[in-house]
Amino acid sequence: MITRIDPAALAARLRANGLMLEGDLNETASSPESDQWATPIPLDDPTGPSFPLNALPDTLGAYVAAVAHQTQTPVDMAAIATLGTISAAAGGRYVVEGSGQGWIEPVHGMFVVVAEPGHRKSSVVRAVTQPISDYERDVQPDERLAFAQWESRLRVLEKALSLAETVAGKPAADGSLTDRDAARMAAVDALEAHRASRPRITRIVYDDVTPEAAKSALADQRGAIAVISGESAFLSNTAGSRYSDTPNHDVILSGHAGDSIRVDRRGRPAETIDRACLTICVMVQPDVLRELGRSPGFVERGGAARFLPCIPADNLGHRQIDVTQVP
Repeated sequence: MITRIDPAALAARLRANGLMLEGDLNETASSPESDQWATPIPLDDPTGPSFPLNALPDTLGAYVAAVAHQTQTPVDMAAIATLGTISAAAGGRYVVEGSGQGWIEPVHGMFVVVAEPGHRKSSVVRAVTQPISDYERDVQPDERLAFAQWESRLRVLEKALSLAETVAGKPAADGSLTDRDAARMAAVDALEAHRASRPRITRIVYDDVTPEAAKSALADQRGAIAVISGESAFLSNTAGSRYSDTPNHDVILSGHAGDSIRVDRRGRPAETIDRACLTICVMVQPDVLRELGRSPGFVERGGAARFLPCIPADNLGHRQIDVTQVP
């Protein structure tokens, strides 16, 4: 069946429903009233809702609010930085296991805050991570002394082995083991035992580190480190835009899932990290995030999905000068 449509009736019906035809547009454009634009419909706010402080424990929520007030920044920035710092302090000591399913997840996070320059990102990071910096500064002097003593003993044992090898260079006439050869093997055992006792210098938070250096740091710190920064150096390093043209996202992927990582070292035996724990909390500019998204393989391999993103509201022009310090 063919239905005939009256053009005039169709045009009237379209106009009745608020639609404009080509002729209407031409008439509107040429009329004096065309300069009077209707109020534009506002776009959706890309920042979304503010961080829910009531989701945090009372003391922690009050602390986040105090940091945000002191730095005159959105609470989102202080909240995310605080979560990252807590993750760093936990240091991979805890895991969550699903009920009877063998589903085990490490308790640490990867966070990225996106903000334009001038939003005091570094001030927030410095304020929140100060307790960890103080702890590192307190324990490192004694650890550096212990490490220096270990290195001194290492050199002594290496020389002892070298001397024992020289003395044992001439075996007995009958080819049997001699006391000199037994001394050489004892020197080997002593040296290897000492190498196994290598002390560490505590470092929890890193900043401008390459993916390769992050793996070595994980091995040095018994499998757990944190990259917390108000700058984008680490993500730029993994994207292959600073020290190397080749992207390297492996440490992010493995460090989030708690996978095993093998670290090969020059002059030292390879080390295996059974369950890597890499916390990341960085505050970057939008261009850096776009650069990382264009990095080959980052999105496809699940790198983007491992991060909790935060785009805080812009409070430039609304800051107070006289503020209360964090108690």
